[in-house]
Amino acid sequence: SAAGLYAWLGSYGQPDVPLAQRLAEGEDLRASRPSQAEAEAQAAPFLPPPDEPPAEYAELIERLREVVPTRPDDKEGWRLLARNEAGLGNYAAAARAAEHLVGLVGQEVSAEDLTLLLDLHVAAAGGLVTAQAEDEANWLLRKNPDDRAGRYYLGLLEMQVDRPDNAFALWRPLAESGVDDRFTALARAQIGDAAR
Repeated sequence: SAAGLYAWLGSYGQPDVPLAQRLAEGEDLRASRPSQAEAEAQAAPFLPPPDEPPAEYAELIERLREVVPTRPDDKEGWRLLARNEAGLGNYAAAARAAEHLVGLVGQEVSAEDLTLLLDLHVAAAGGLVTAQAEDEANWLLRKNPDDRAGRYYLGLLEMQVDRPDNAFALWRPLAESGVDDRFTALARAQIGDAAR
């Protein structure tokens, strides 16, 4: 939420503080982040309610919600449930489905499925990059140092802990790339704030 993000980013108009103090405060912010569950609970009242789907689509979603949990090893079913819940804006439920999917796949999880989980964790937490989401972003970067989702979300975390210098370094390759995807667009939209 905007209010939660504002609390993490600081107060407009406050005087500058010495660099060492800012770095220490940034580390305190990083260390004091709420858990994923806490962040989701804090964000829930500020998130828009899930969309009301058309009747035919609502029936499909209800069927998925009923059937998929009875098939705990059905990877495609859990993936479908996660994507459809996300499409409605029901991010917490979508994140639970994606968590189950990633748990099924284990260490062989694809970058696509882990990016889905990372997206959903951040969305369900109202935009906050929790320690769990940070771990997922780092895992993506360990698999591929150029992973766009990993770079974007770690940059977002750096902004949230008052380290725009680190955010700029993470986002610059995205912003300067010739790739047009949502992570590039997000980085380009925010890199000016990091540069300032």
